Amino acid sequence: MNTVKRVGEGVLGDDQLAWQGMSVSSGEPVGVDSWSDDAFLANYQEHGYCVVRSMIPERLCDEVVAAYQTEIRSSEKLFDRIGVLEKEAHRFSAEGHVMNALEKVHRLEKEAFSGFTSALQDVIENRDLLGAHQRVVDAGQGEEALVPVPVSSFYFEVSNMTVPHADLSYTPEITSLCGSWVALEDIALAAGPLVVVSDSHRVWRRPPDEQSRRSPDFFAQTMAEVCEEGLEWQLLCVRKGDVVFFDGRTFHAAFPPRSQEATRYSLGLHFAPVSRNELVRFYSQCFRDGVPPVL
Repeated sequence: MNTVKRVGEGVLGDDQLAWQGMSVSSGEPVGVDSWSDDAFLANYQEHGYCVVRSMIPERLCDEVVAAYQTEIRSSEKLFDRIGVLEKEAHRFSAEGHVMNALEKVHRLEKEAFSGFTSALQDVIENRDLLGAHQRVVDAGQGEEALVPVPVSSFYFEVSNMTVPHADLSYTPEITSLCGSWVALEDIALAAGPLVVVSDSHRVWRRPPDEQSRRSPDFFAQTMAEVCEEGLEWQLLCVRKGDVVFFDGRTFHAAFPPRSQEATRYSLGLHFAPVSRNELVRFYSQCFRDGVPPVL
């Protein structure tokens, strides 16, 4: 069998060299060591994504995961979940993993889950994370001073087999969005890492109405158009503490996992720019003091 080597992550087999109608890149994803590097914004704008290596301290990643296991995983409460309207209890796989990923984790009850929400807040208020989001906002804004704030958040224990999509397709009230995906552990190929379609933000188009936003046919047609552009998937087998920043128009998904035993502890955040006047009124619950730390 012919295989493509990924450094430190094993190999891609013949059955994984193409997926969803496009080839899968075996190359290293575009990345930088600091968001202040000019290459960060250049890569983000050109390719629709960029990895910032070792942005979140490993100690903090471990704290988030430990608090999740102690307070959230053991809880019998109902939680908001991705893709469902009603709150649900945990659904465990045969291997004992929570399969239904959490949503709106930045709005969890602080009193009931004090350890988890505190560690999570330390990630959200990380100065480098906010600095990167502010740089993206500054590059795209006009005269009005805007501030990036988290409008949605997700927590994954394992891959939830997310289908290809672009986040801005589901947010008609928001015109600009930047996602950040935080690896809370080393994400191996076996776990089903995040994949992005590099450069796809250039061909994305907004669904024209609510019916289209809910239509599998519309997204199938959009993905077909992406395939026609000759683009390819980029695997993101990132390390603990790495953060993937991606444009809200960039298509991404969860690559099929090789092992049901492998975990993929990670945190997803969507930041949208708002005016400073709107910040306190609409998003005061996102930060400890009602406003983001001064950058």
